[in-house]
Amino acid sequence: MKRSIFESILRGGVFFVGIFSAVLASPALDASGSQPDRSQKVLFDVQGMKNSLDAEKIQKGLKGRLGILSTECDHVGGKCKVEIDPTKVRKEDVAVEVNKMGFQAFLAQ
Repeated sequence: MKRSIFESILRGGVFFVGIFSAVLASPALDASGSQPDRSQKVLFDVQGMKNSLDAEKIQKGLKGRLGILSTECDHVGGKCKVEIDPTKVRKEDVAVEVNKMGFQAFLAQ
């Protein structure tokens, strides 16, 4: 089946646009050719965690938020380790979110 010139150009243009979009959407690479690690681990002192349910509440409350990659909370030690993407969220904003849950979070010294 023969295609018209218009159909060939249109199909080729769609292919080109698809490739161009994929290149723009791909993550930036560093000099070694791998994706740079943008994550930052931040430690918070958290007051008000009385049991494992409180720790779980914080973990669930932060899960899925923009820029938060992982969260580990220890109610016994009163600490939360949060791995963030600093290009998407500030560590101060994480503390504000924890405070909104009824706890008091401070950047650990």
